Amino acid sequence: MNDYEQIGTVLAERLAQITVALGAETDAGARVYRGRRNISDELMPCAVLIEGNTPSGERRGGRSIEYTLAADYALHAYVPCDPDNPNVAAHAALRDLKRQVFVDSTFGGTVKDVAFVSTDIAPRADGAAFVLATLSITVTFYERMAAP
Repeated sequence: MNDYEQIGTVLAERLAQITVALGAETDAGARVYRGRRNISDELMPCAVLIEGNTPSGERRGGRSIEYTLAADYALHAYVPCDPDNPNVAAHAALRDLKRQVFVDSTFGGTVKDVAFVSTDIAPRADGAAFVLATLSITVTFYERMAAP
């Protein structure tokens, strides 16, 4: 795997595994969206993969014009919660996200590194029955520019 989009595909597949039926604490993977930014209550619970900035890179040398790239991804989990205590469900969702991302942080040996960047909990309006939990990561991988 040497492509920003392919890594997104693997991450989306992993998000889809976040269901109670498969042993997760939440059903964030009930629906998975790649890049969707406007999430209405009817779409929840769900997970959203946001592919961040265009990867930054460093040339590895040689004639193949191969680069080491570092790409940012944000994994969002929208899950139901107790409106008075939304962080309880958010922390469960963060645990689910971390388990799926870091179960194999080399993605089967095709990625150089997956680095934890941050987490965030963003309750919706007071009294809403859903909460947003976000895990931000940076994935380092190699890409041959002549054969993306």
